[in-house]
Amino acid sequence: MVPKQNGFAQWPSRPEAAYEINSRLIACFLNEGLLRTSPHTCIDYTVLASGVLIHSHFGIKPDHQIWIATRGAVMPNKACWHQSDFALPLILRTTSAGLSDPSNVPVPSEVAAVARRLFTESVDDGPWRDVLVALDNSFENLTAWLQVAATKSRPTLDSRMINWENAVFRGHHLHPMGRALVATGGLKQLDPSQVPSLLQPPITFIAVDRGSTRITGPFRTLLKPLLDQFSLPRLLPNEVVLPCLSQQLPAIQRHFPSTRVLLHDAFTAHAQASLRTVNIPSEMRFAYNMKFALSCTISSVLRTITPWTTCLGPEISAVIEDAVTEDTWVCKEVAAITGSQKDFSAAKNLSCILREDLEPRALALGQTLIVVAALAEKPVGSSECLAALTFGLRSSGQKKKWLRDYAAKLIHAVLTPALESGVCLEAHGQNSLVRVDKRTKAIVGFCFRDFGSVKCHTPTLRNRGHQLLTVLPACWIETDVEEEGWDTLQHTMIHNHLQLLIRGLNIHTLEAWPIVRRQLDNFFEQHTESESARRMHAYLTRPIVRYKALLRMRMSADPLDDIFVNAPNMLQVGSDEKNRNCCPPYARDEVLPSPHKMTLRDRILAAPSAYGGPMIKELICDVHYWFQNEWHFDH
Repeated sequence: MVPKQNGFAQWPSRPEAAYEINSRLIACFLNEGLLRTSPHTCIDYTVLASGVLIHSHFGIKPDHQIWIATRGAVMPNKACWHQSDFALPLILRTTSAGLSDPSNVPVPSEVAAVARRLFTESVDDGPWRDVLVALDNSFENLTAWLQVAATKSRPTLDSRMINWENAVFRGHHLHPMGRALVATGGLKQLDPSQVPSLLQPPITFIAVDRGSTRITGPFRTLLKPLLDQFSLPRLLPNEVVLPCLSQQLPAIQRHFPSTRVLLHDAFTAHAQASLRTVNIPSEMRFAYNMKFALSCTISSVLRTITPWTTCLGPEISAVIEDAVTEDTWVCKEVAAITGSQKDFSAAKNLSCILREDLEPRALALGQTLIVVAALAEKPVGSSECLAALTFGLRSSGQKKKWLRDYAAKLIHAVLTPALESGVCLEAHGQNSLVRVDKRTKAIVGFCFRDFGSVKCHTPTLRNRGHQLLTVLPACWIETDVEEEGWDTLQHTMIHNHLQLLIRGLNIHTLEAWPIVRRQLDNFFEQHTESESARRMHAYLTRPIVRYKALLRMRMSADPLDDIFVNAPNMLQVGSDEKNRNCCPPYARDEVLPSPHKMTLRDRILAAPSAYGGPMIKELICDVHYWFQNEWHFDH
């Protein structure tokens, strides 16, 4: 038997969904230091394939093993694993069942169960059960999404923005639970076959007592043109009308007893990639998208919207618009409504944000807006991603040139507001839109949205004449420590956004990351007189960086833990400098220095918790690799 690449003869398929989730899961086990790996012949002698054995830090156990094929030779000390490094088959060995069938792909919870036997750390049973449920839910949902994907035509530059949003089927490329959707707050759990129906969610109009709400901006005035298209019942004294996702009604009624349903399922909207932000049908001629609270955990996060976000939205949008470059657009949040309760865990269930719809502006200029996450998607049955197919990138040289130009524009768009104004955007693939000239296929700029997790370095921002006045106590957006914002840039722009495209384009990492590094260096060479630029450049290119440990965060007994791991910096790939990618060995009691740790903790201690508890802990773990001295990168 020979190994299969990550493609299948028959689409859609449960094996493809299982492979997708399992490969992300195994990458997390390795990158987050939970397990080790060694190059190893297949544990099933009938399989002629190169691969790796996943094992404990204390060595190989003969009774519980995980083996997976790889897409090429693997250095013994390889770091920074990605799902695209793996191939099929994936084989398990247990004492009770022996070897799994190499022609079948195990379900993710089976892989996780074997992995737990290999952990050298204890994991609480409660969070672990939640992990298993989320893994299998993500797997079942992804199967359904792939079935939908098989029926969709490939979007083009003439397609509407929503067609590109709906081309994001596989979810977060680094997160094994990226397609998990678990209902909370009284919402009905959707069967996996129903999950794709969220692309066209029904919208309901409700009325609530104004005293139970907190309104930011001209919410009622801006909403009126939409409301005027419906015959709604008269409002009672001191009521306000607002739209909500029909699915969210049980959670709203639980926390807002005054809720009256004015018109159930008034119209059907078109959901963006996040599922909770929707486009209003074009025939309604409404100038705004709507972002709604949704009491479901998608990947790792409960997708409600706190008052911290709703109250600051219009002000931070204006600040960001002032900070970005001339060719960068901002989807400004212009008004919002949320609950008025002191307990934000109740208030956040009502929220609705009105956000500018910039597609008409793009169309008027002969441009199209494409959510970046869609560009890395590979249509069912295709070995090429939508970026390659859309821009005609047929050769390795064409892909590398496109990546060079893309990275240069992205780095300029994201780092300029960070350097000049202290505004660090959360520029991952779902928050970033690329503006493309439909005639020439040239990338003319970027557009950014969703500012609830932006980091603003307060001293730099004030030096530019801005002082945020609508920040609620304990809001995490402001910081006096510039590295805290730079971590956001590292994680979202480099680790997520650019890696997403590099992997989607199938450019060898030893060729791709030096291209990105050159564009980063070029940007800072234009700011040689700035001491802040020198500090930022050194920080972003340091040998060892911090990345969020997505799996550890789900395994934590405290859902508010922000857990990080040490990892070699991908911007160092291709360096000839000896030991440049050296990472310190794992030490159980050692924590990564965090200059802003106490500052963050002090802010959270003063906050009304979104989960009913008083504090968010920041836990930082070193990666558990017991490698000797060097870290090696290879595709």
